[in-house]
Amino acid sequence: MPQKSNGDNTRVNGRCHCVPPTTSFPEECNGFPRATVTVQDDPEAGRRELVLKLSHGKGVKASRQSTRALKEDILLAAERSKVNIHELHQMMNLAKTISYNHAQQAIHFFFFDRATAKKFELVAVPYKGMVHRVRNMHGPDVGTVWGRQLDRYGVRTAERTMYEVKLYNITRFMDIGWLTAYLQKHIAAEVELEDMDVCTPNSRTSTIWKLTVKMAGCPEFLRGIVRILWFCLTIILKHPSVGQRLQCLRCGNLRHVMARCEYTTVQLADEGSRVAKETEVANLEDLAKPFASMEEVRKSAAQRLGIQEAEEKNTDGFEWKNKSRTRGSRAK
Repeated sequence: MPQKSNGDNTRVNGRCHCVPPTTSFPEECNGFPRATVTVQDDPEAGRRELVLKLSHGKGVKASRQSTRALKEDILLAAERSKVNIHELHQMMNLAKTISYNHAQQAIHFFFFDRATAKKFELVAVPYKGMVHRVRNMHGPDVGTVWGRQLDRYGVRTAERTMYEVKLYNITRFMDIGWLTAYLQKHIAAEVELEDMDVCTPNSRTSTIWKLTVKMAGCPEFLRGIVRILWFCLTIILKHPSVGQRLQCLRCGNLRHVMARCEYTTVQLADEGSRVAKETEVANLEDLAKPFASMEEVRKSAAQRLGIQEAEEKNTDGFEWKNKSRTRGSRAK
């Protein structure tokens, strides 16, 4: 258990009271995953975690994502470049585990205590021909432990559970509301579309939008897909794995530019594409439909506030129930 803001953990002594499982046992266990995630998202635990952010296109192969393989690759790179050899050997020996985040292209180092993580913060780590700095997941301590708790909309949770794809060739006259509804229909997780235009006369991003899917990896609907045929337009998808590599803005494939693209209209609708059908899109709701009056704006805002308050009440009720159970267990 976290102890205020000083120290790492406090041992809680007590007895575990076991009962035979009943028919309601699965219902009682529904809160266990949420409790586990709450513990994982605890800032005190996060301060034992260091992150190495890789450059675009410098991901880790699936066969080299284990803790042992990552240690070997980092130490081998240190020996070759002669950078922090002694310090990195010590860091690898004290690391609890090392994990790779595919969605964010980052390597996470987990340690047993905050003091060890603090010791190796900002250490230079060579990897794949480049030298990176490992950083802490959180900033300096501010206030108490409970004041630093992150809710489910916190930054750290969002970073870990978001998959971002850039959409190209989206003009200002595109039916963005129907496109959002189309993606939301086929993707189970929540999606968001954001215009990347910086609103300047020399803007180079006026046709780029960012699709954010609130999940840790690529959704099944977009897996292996590089283009969406939206009636007369071809929307190109740039996944995080593409990085800085050259991608054609006509077919979505790599290693050639649009001027040298030899894909025909038939080939564009083949493998690697999704085709939006008119009958399907016509039955969707326009999610970007402007409000007709201020009254509609007020109603929409009231509905959103009501949903938010209901979610907060459910969360508070769950926390109160867990605290009651904890007190009862201690009393026993």
